[in-house]
Amino acid sequence: MKKKLLFSGLLIILLVVSSTVMISADTIDFRQCEGETINLLMNKHTYTNSISSYTDEFTKLTGINVNLYALSEQQFFEKQKMVLATGSDEYDVTMIGPLFVWQYENDLEPLDSYINDPKLADPTWDLDDFYQGLLASNSMANELYAVPVMAEGYILHYREDLFDQYGLTAPATMDEWIETTIKLRKALDEDGKEEMDALALRGVRGPGTVLLVPFCLLHAAGGGDFDENGKCVMNSEISVKVHEDYIKLVKAGCSNDWSNYDWYDVKDALTSGRAASGADCNFFAAEQWNSEDSKVVGKMAYSLLPGVEVSNTWTWGLAMNKASIYYNVPDSASNPNPEQGSGLQKLEDDILWGLFVKLVYRLKLPLRQ
Repeated sequence: MKKKLLFSGLLIILLVVSSTVMISADTIDFRQCEGETINLLMNKHTYTNSISSYTDEFTKLTGINVNLYALSEQQFFEKQKMVLATGSDEYDVTMIGPLFVWQYENDLEPLDSYINDPKLADPTWDLDDFYQGLLASNSMANELYAVPVMAEGYILHYREDLFDQYGLTAPATMDEWIETTIKLRKALDEDGKEEMDALALRGVRGPGTVLLVPFCLLHAAGGGDFDENGKCVMNSEISVKVHEDYIKLVKAGCSNDWSNYDWYDVKDALTSGRAASGADCNFFAAEQWNSEDSKVVGKMAYSLLPGVEVSNTWTWGLAMNKASIYYNVPDSASNPNPEQGSGLQKLEDDILWGLFVKLVYRLKLPLRQ
């Protein structure tokens, strides 16, 4: 019987901040899957860029070839839905956020048993070292479905040089933010900078646009999406007011092309100097100050979102596609066609483990305590 060997992917994936964890070669046989291939479905993201340079090192260590497929965020979400919801084994590992861990719980493989297997994960790799909130957001019913690989908060980015030039200060309330954006738009126009956005925000139709900055503002105002009884309260008086004010912000300062802006468009607008301010991920700051392509080195300043004392947090994790660790098993000898399996059975001793190692990402918002 010829078995189809598929990868489960993932398990020692994380070495974050600027430190490196040494994994004992005496504990794990890194060459146990030599000659095989593992396929990753990834969002086109700063994190993805950071690990892509380590795939050759991983192959050298394990003998496993790595195919990394990165798609723009909305394309990524659609592809991920097609793969997971249909039970496709096209990809073994996928980048995933908490919202989708909950959505695809039945399509992802729980990780606890693998992390606790000394043949797959070095016992010195301490899961409790991660912030518990990040682990909880990647878990369902006390089962971990994705290992956190990065986290982000949301802040106001603004051109300090232009704010100083125009006599503006970082806004502290929603009303001040709207007023400041109106004044900034007027000042840019009078200064011959009509092509510069006063404010860059996400506008593309997708979860990131509605769940991140707007929800920070909603929670800070005392609102929420559901009440304690599980009833949706997005039409509450507080929610309506927050979203009406958010629309005022968009109209006051965003590009006419705002509805096509995804997070990387906001990032690029700020880094290239095409936007005088923006509200989005905190990790954008690293590129603004360190990138060779940045036009705003030394010109940026940052503050909490107006009225927000504690930002919401989004975390990305890596998860295993359950379909990639199952295969068709022929029935007993009575099966007239032994090449055609009739049921799914989990691979036991024959399963191939892709052990992701040395994927380093230096985060502004650390994952580990």
